[in-house]
Amino acid sequence: MLYDDVVLMGIFGLQVALLWWQIKQKKDVLIADFEEILAGAVDDLDARLAQALGAIAENIGIGDFERANPFQQLLAQFLQSKIEESKLNNVARSEDGQFKSLKDEILDSN
Repeated sequence: MLYDDVVLMGIFGLQVALLWWQIKQKKDVLIADFEEILAGAVDDLDARLAQALGAIAENIGIGDFERANPFQQLLAQFLQSKIEESKLNNVARSEDGQFKSLKDEILDSN
């Protein structure tokens, strides 16, 4: 009876040791498989996301800009030059923030 229990415990111990060894051997293979599956899933997700963003951009019309006509370009250049000109000339302003005219400057100097 004692002999049967020892044999059963020995077989159980060998099975546990064998199972542990098999799992340890397969662990690297399983991890490599999971890494490959995960990399494929990330690539698939990336492609789907790019496709979705492309569809959104087409529906909104982000990529289709209308060129400005020459008059709009001329007006924009004129405004930019006037802004730069006013920065360089340090246009005078009154204490309440309004621009002073030449007449106001003459009256203030007296």
